[in-house]
Amino acid sequence: MTIKQIFKLFQVALLVLGISGCDGSTASDDENLDTSITDSDIYTDTDTNSDADSDADTDTDTDSDTNTNTDTDIDTGNPAVEPTGDECNSTVECQAIYASADDCANSGSDTSRCMCGGVECWTIEGTVDTSADTSNDTSFDTSVIDTDIPTDGDTYLMADGRIIFDMESLGTNPPSDWEFKTTGPCDVPANCKPLGPGYYQWTGSNNYNNPGVGLLTYKFRIPTTGTYRVIWRNLRDLRPDYATDLNNDSWMAFPSSTGEQYFRDPFKVYGGGNNTWTWSGNYDISGVGKAAVCIDFSAGDHYMEVSARSFQHAIDRVAVLHGCDASTKDLDTAPLSATAK
Repeated sequence: MTIKQIFKLFQVALLVLGISGCDGSTASDDENLDTSITDSDIYTDTDTNSDADSDADTDTDTDSDTNTNTDTDIDTGNPAVEPTGDECNSTVECQAIYASADDCANSGSDTSRCMCGGVECWTIEGTVDTSADTSNDTSFDTSVIDTDIPTDGDTYLMADGRIIFDMESLGTNPPSDWEFKTTGPCDVPANCKPLGPGYYQWTGSNNYNNPGVGLLTYKFRIPTTGTYRVIWRNLRDLRPDYATDLNNDSWMAFPSSTGEQYFRDPFKVYGGGNNTWTWSGNYDISGVGKAAVCIDFSAGDHYMEVSARSFQHAIDRVAVLHGCDASTKDLDTAPLSATAK
């Protein structure tokens, strides 16, 4: 066998073993190598680690939720915060706000406070949700309020920016437990005479959450679109020995007014002197506040509805004044308004 033949046999042997005979490449460089086993093992390990991370994230979220809930419970506590302005007008109102209330100190002033055993209630009971104040509840059925302007009766006309009329102008037989009276409801009747023939006084039960009882309706004509103040001559009858924060309010509503909806629904109006006639009347609306009754009216015919709220509240005369800052002087001697059909 020649040397040439031996060399060819050696090349064949190398090819059988998978080694290139001339270019220096080896089997480890072959692009057709099967790497599925090695790669699969690597990716499987990676997936397993990723799942472990995901579980750890879930644990972290759980801790976060726990911490958040705990913080929320702390932040939403009920710290004691002193009320601002006038807090109450009656002991009944205080008892609707504070369970242990037994008095309304300085009622009717800008600094009235509910008292609990001689201590201001807010200092021992903290801030409360006034939406639970049942004496000022406005969640009642307002279907008793007629939104159509009545067609019967007289319409009062404005002159010199004023409309003034007597409550008893509806007659001497008012509905329900309103009573027409001619002498002042005080120990010395001569000291608190009505301006006209008489006045109306509610002698029935309290209607703190039931407006529309003993409904009285009065029509009037507004010549110019604008804001008007409504005020009445009234008193709180304290006989026999009633607290000064009782017997001092009635429901009022102006269904045909423009502006705020809460003036079209019944709202509480309080005021009056202690056994003395005074021109007064502020609204007390839960969630709104307490202030003078200033209503927006368009030019045209409108009407006011009054219904019973507190026992023995007495009303003598009503005035509708052009402008919320209109003067209330000399209302006792001002003439009654003319009427039209």
